[in-house]
Amino acid sequence: MKEIIIIILLLLNLAAIIEMRIKLTTKNKKQKGRRLLLDTSVLIDGRILDLAKTGFLNDELIITRSVMGELQLLADGDDSKKRTRARFGLDVIADLQKLEHITVTIWPDNRRTPEGVDERLLELAKDNDFALATIDYNLNKVAKVEDIVVLNMNELAKAIKTNILPGEKIKLKLIQEGQGKDQAVGYLEDGSMVVVENGKEQINKTVEIEIKRYLQTDAGKMIFAELTKKHVAKKTKSFKLSLPKIPTTKTVKKVVKKTTSKSSKSVSKTSKNDKKADNKKTKRINNQKAKNKKQPKETGIDYIIKTTSTKK
Repeated sequence: MKEIIIIILLLLNLAAIIEMRIKLTTKNKKQKGRRLLLDTSVLIDGRILDLAKTGFLNDELIITRSVMGELQLLADGDDSKKRTRARFGLDVIADLQKLEHITVTIWPDNRRTPEGVDERLLELAKDNDFALATIDYNLNKVAKVEDIVVLNMNELAKAIKTNILPGEKIKLKLIQEGQGKDQAVGYLEDGSMVVVENGKEQINKTVEIEIKRYLQTDAGKMIFAELTKKHVAKKTKSFKLSLPKIPTTKTVKKVVKKTTSKSSKSVSKTSKNDKKADNKKTKRINNQKAKNKKQPKETGIDYIIKTTSTKK
């Protein structure tokens, strides 16, 4: 009887020890995060390194030897583009291993994969409950069908990108003056600062603006915009410009009439004077003709006698 009681106590102690170990392992797994299996496309892309440096990635990164073998094969190939990208992927692995808060595990599978690297990764992820990091569209689809957790870097980039694009028009309330001349500042719902050119006169008003460009900095997003044509047109109407008066068509006609009348008068005077001179000439010619008619012409013997007498 005593032996049975001792055996029961030992079994209870063993069960307690096993339970404590299970709790510790689950606690460590929660602290470490998931075990994330990296494929070739993610390493060639390189953004996984930038994400790891920020501290958001707390998972254990697993890189298989088959993936490394594929990168080595591409790095030794003839295609220059693939060669440089594969070498960059190998450098990414080395840089990930240098990060202190990231655990990188090289999984010892076979380098040669007759079924293909993608098939090997799907099998490992399914058998060992790994999550899969990839930017391969087809592999992403197949992994989701196989009920494998997938981390797609493209989906992550799409989720954290700005929701406002250059050329988009939005309404914004301008709150204060900007640092530059005639600038005004407003804020979006997510707290992003918008600097509006030539918006100083529209402060404390809700205006329509057009996004020109934005900058992503460590402090957040900074967006630059301009007022739309509607508000610019209103602004120009408020100014009173003192421009010289432009002569109307009536005044132009009057000036033309005056100049034409003056020129016609001068022309008429000259024409009258010419007429008078012509009349005088005609009178002279007529008088001369009349005198010639009065004097009879000497012909025949009389004319010969007169000429001979004048010669003597």
